[in-house]
Amino acid sequence: MANQNPGIYITRSAGADIPVPVSGETVAWDNTNLRWIEWNGTVWVPAAVSIFDVSSGNPAFDVVNTAATQTVYSKSIPGGMLSANSILRMTWEGDILNNVDNSRTIAFQLQLGGNTFALNASLTLGTGGSFPSTNRAAVSGTVVIRMAGATNRQFIRTRITVGGANSVGALADVWHDQITALPLSVDMTTAQLLVYAVAFGSASPNLEYRQFGTSVEYL
Repeated sequence: MANQNPGIYITRSAGADIPVPVSGETVAWDNTNLRWIEWNGTVWVPAAVSIFDVSSGNPAFDVVNTAATQTVYSKSIPGGMLSANSILRMTWEGDILNNVDNSRTIAFQLQLGGNTFALNASLTLGTGGSFPSTNRAAVSGTVVIRMAGATNRQFIRTRITVGGANSVGALADVWHDQITALPLSVDMTTAQLLVYAVAFGSASPNLEYRQFGTSVEYL
């Protein structure tokens, strides 16, 4: 896709550029996927509601036998994409193996523009009684980034749930829910990196986190 004023152009395989009008919604190729986009008066942004990014694999990322913080997802948010009332929602799915003991911990860290905006206080993998186990426990998470009436003010809400390891469909073993007490002040008129990372409290070949899928929606 070639970005040219006043709109954007979709390049066909034959090499000719198709001009896109600067109003309404349209479909554009981002070199990976077709995306619904719309003009917000300043830049082209994903059309609300739309999928901004998707990452998946089997697994997409694997953390095992290390206590170092590991980035499992990152994505640059283009400057100007989020207006004063925009929302980003990130969701992910994975699983955890803890076959050590019921005192092992894992921390989930979330950053925007280099600023850590959520860091759970080390979830203990065993408070619900299903660890240690040779079975894996499902993990899911949701992050909502809500612009608070300005492009440099955000409220952040996170929820992370670790399922029970002893049976399919088991109730949550542990969970974490957090919201920022005060608006953050990350300037979204410039590109900012969104990062999700995990860290075990200790290293063991019997402690493993696998990330299978992450999606980011523009609302």
